[in-house]
Amino acid sequence: MAFDYRARLLPFTFTAPSGATFKLKYDKLDREGGKKSSVNEILDSNSSEIQDQGNRAERFPVDVYFTGEDYDLLADGFFSALSEKYRMTRAGTLIHPRWGPLTVFPLKWQQSESFVAGQRRANFNIEFVKVYRYDGIFKTIGLAISQVVGLVELLGSGDLQSFIKNIPIAVSAIGSKLTSSLEIVKNSVTDLIHTHISVRDIVNNIHLESKDLLSDPGGNADLLIGQIQKIIKTPMEFTDDSFAKINKYTDIISNLIIENSNVGDVSDPVRKNKAIILERLAGYAVAVQCAASLSTEFKTRSSAISAIEILKSNYDSFLNAMEISRVESDLENSFSGDYEFLDSLYDIYTKSSAILLKNSFDLSSEVRLILSEQSDPVTLCYKYYQKVDNETLDFFFQSNSIKNSEFLELNAGREVVFYVN
Repeated sequence: MAFDYRARLLPFTFTAPSGATFKLKYDKLDREGGKKSSVNEILDSNSSEIQDQGNRAERFPVDVYFTGEDYDLLADGFFSALSEKYRMTRAGTLIHPRWGPLTVFPLKWQQSESFVAGQRRANFNIEFVKVYRYDGIFKTIGLAISQVVGLVELLGSGDLQSFIKNIPIAVSAIGSKLTSSLEIVKNSVTDLIHTHISVRDIVNNIHLESKDLLSDPGGNADLLIGQIQKIIKTPMEFTDDSFAKINKYTDIISNLIIENSNVGDVSDPVRKNKAIILERLAGYAVAVQCAASLSTEFKTRSSAISAIEILKSNYDSFLNAMEISRVESDLENSFSGDYEFLDSLYDIYTKSSAILLKNSFDLSSEVRLILSEQSDPVTLCYKYYQKVDNETLDFFFQSNSIKNSEFLELNAGREVVFYVN
């Protein structure tokens, strides 16, 4: 015998990010869907074109209520639960009688109560929107990060435009520029990985092998480029919670641009060889910096935004250097950059910036204020962080450079900074 539909209904419950759970009473159920579309009404015609751009987020408008002797306490608790801070990492869970478990954000709600004949009833009209928990999105972001790293790998193995090796002065330029570029990269990376002994040994070995190749820079130019790129990439996926790695890559990029940009060179073969080195080393360093930023554990939204600005500045600086280094000559000596290389670099830069921006919304934002009256760290931590423990106080001390008597008392007019979600 088939079960009655009522046997398939689930208990209607809502769990807030804090874990507070409420059993909900209801009389009717609704859900809403729709299409995102683009409509083009054709001029001088009675026809139109429409493009399906996917489905809109599902919405679940619900009318629920609480009754009984303690209805008021339940209603007030429920209102507070709806008012909690919701994030992709901390969404609400609605067990819907008809459509099962749903991850939701409450968008708007209204509470009303009637006291006719002692009803003891609180009514809620709420609009929930279905979302996807951060862990589901994180798989997408994780895939995007993997794509960025994969693009960086391909960028270092591409078959790019060849050096000019049949003119002594052009070959000499290859040797001098690759020699100086090797030392720039090796010294900067060594500063960054000095605590990673095993990795430092790998870099030193690559450096020694590269110096051997410099005995014939013309014949070994492509191998040398590959070796220097290996050194550039070494710290890429180190997990870091500071800007040390990002800033060090900025130094590498800046120094490689200064060393290899075409300023004052009149020989087209020399200019072309320098431009190729510029592209394949400075451009590669830009790509690696983008990927490296994705393994940096930013603490605040402002720090992630600062990283995006750094990526943009270095990407723009590289493109400007490439424009200056353009060689417009005969077919053999002309050079304006390798299209596939530059296209892949753009893809790496835009993907990395988008990932950082997306992740930044789940980070704390900075709030600064000037104290209007005398206060102290304990009071301020309790007011703005809702807790006073050693970890919170230490964070407040460090982020505000607290010293001397300020551990006990902060004067009016003092600027303080907080990080809130």
